[in-house]
Amino acid sequence: MRLTTVSAFSTLVAFLLAAPQTWAGQGAPVYVTAYGGTALNNSIEQLPWPFDWRAYDSKLAGIGISRELARSADGSLGFETEAMAMRHWGDQRLWEAVALGMVRWHNLPWNTHLNSTLGAGAGVSHVSKISVIEQARNAKQARTIGYLGFEATAAPKSAEDWQGVLRWHHRSGGYGTFNGVKGGSNYLLLGVRRTF
Repeated sequence: MRLTTVSAFSTLVAFLLAAPQTWAGQGAPVYVTAYGGTALNNSIEQLPWPFDWRAYDSKLAGIGISRELARSADGSLGFETEAMAMRHWGDQRLWEAVALGMVRWHNLPWNTHLNSTLGAGAGVSHVSKISVIEQARNAKQARTIGYLGFEATAAPKSAEDWQGVLRWHHRSGGYGTFNGVKGGSNYLLLGVRRTF
């Protein structure tokens, strides 16, 4: 991982942890999540069709640190920022740093039986070198492009500070918005989150 990637990630983590408590009030949650997963040979348009998902021989694992910045008046929506550092191996060997904002829905109808949330976020992803998966799928590539994340968390009512996480991790050129890149790459991640 190049020094600039490490510096950018370190700066964002320091900001998240030092952000004024007044944004979300005293005791605003900080989340630490360990992720692991695989690259998928599918487009984001195929997300709703899991029976068609095909995996590459490319894995990734890493950690994310996020902080809730604000909560809606009724408590149903949370607004967060997150920084992630990921290591890829297998078909591609590279580091990835991600910074994003996320909206999280807390009041799901079944939460009286199961603690769960749904989240969607967007931001920027930077890799230490061009992804071979993106080279194979797209005519143009860049190290820094957009990022989309869609996430579900769940835990039994007795596990107050721990949750399981399922995330769709998508590097995206935003149809040419980022450096003229029109495609991206997709990953399916599982993880464990701890709330502090």
